[in-house]
Amino acid sequence: MYLDGKASLHQSIISEGCKVYGEVKNSVLFYGVIVGKGAIIKDSVILPNTIIGENAEIYRSVVGSGSVIATNAKVGDSTPFSEITLIGDNQNIQPLVYR
Repeated sequence: MYLDGKASLHQSIISEGCKVYGEVKNSVLFYGVIVGKGAIIKDSVILPNTIIGENAEIYRSVVGSGSVIATNAKVGDSTPFSEITLIGDNQNIQPLVYR
């Protein structure tokens, strides 16, 4: 496991092979997960070999193996007692862009 000097971990389980550059709170990261700089993961489970981009936000979610959550993407709802968001295996989640 690699933990960047600016990374933050709180009451989480982080497996071998993870690289954490952002914030992880009350979550579980399986092996091979990469969390980008400025990313926030709270109350979530991230399955193996998933990439979380810079400044991405994940709340109350289960993210499947091999998925990519792109830079600046937002997944889930941070409201307490909200529904849990499920992302399947090998999905590519891009930020929502309004034009």
